[in-house]
Amino acid sequence: MKRITLATALAVSAVLAGPVAGLAAQPLNMAVTFAPNPPRQGTETVTVILTDGAHKPVSDARVSIAASMPAMSMSAPIVKAVQSRVGVYVATLTLNFATQWKFEVSAKSGSARVVRSYTQNVNRTGAPSF
Repeated sequence: MKRITLATALAVSAVLAGPVAGLAAQPLNMAVTFAPNPPRQGTETVTVILTDGAHKPVSDARVSIAASMPAMSMSAPIVKAVQSRVGVYVATLTLNFATQWKFEVSAKSGSARVVRSYTQNVNRTGAPSF
């Protein structure tokens, strides 16, 4: 009887202690939008929506966007997104050239991290997109 009581007590204390160190962190889900869409030469707003594995908004993340022009072997400064409301982060970039741009969006919250890459063809201001 003492063995069962001791085993039960250990199991209950393990549950009450919370997650065990070394277990995987709750994943981050990321949705990214560009405005205007399709992107145009000039100011571009990138909005990032972050949720956790339970689909709840993440409010303590560090979100950044790195932009580059692969055809020109050039990159722009990394821009940090600012939280506009719970789980929503916004950054404004200036796209000076009408060319193909690559955007690497990364977010980190606690030990969870997600990175996504997007390639967009940026048109001249006022030019139609085909």
